[in-house]
Amino acid sequence: MPRGPSVLTLCSAADLLTAPGCPVCRYATEASDRYLGWFALEGHAQSATITRLTAVYRYVVTAAGDRLAGRHGPPAACPA
Repeated sequence: MPRGPSVLTLCSAADLLTAPGCPVCRYATEASDRYLGWFALEGHAQSATITRLTAVYRYVVTAAGDRLAGRHGPPAACPA
């Protein structure tokens, strides 16, 4: 079964540590971008992915409803 990218190659450790801003946030953003690229090209039709997305959709809808109802505060700042 094909899998999403597991190794990030666009940024080296030196790039992450020397560019302005948080290296952890940059790494997470790059990982997210690469995963979404893989998902758009290959992963969107796999049954395992569709099953996982169902759980994610339920979580997002519940969290959005809670946020809109004022039951959650603003998102936390980057912990790094």
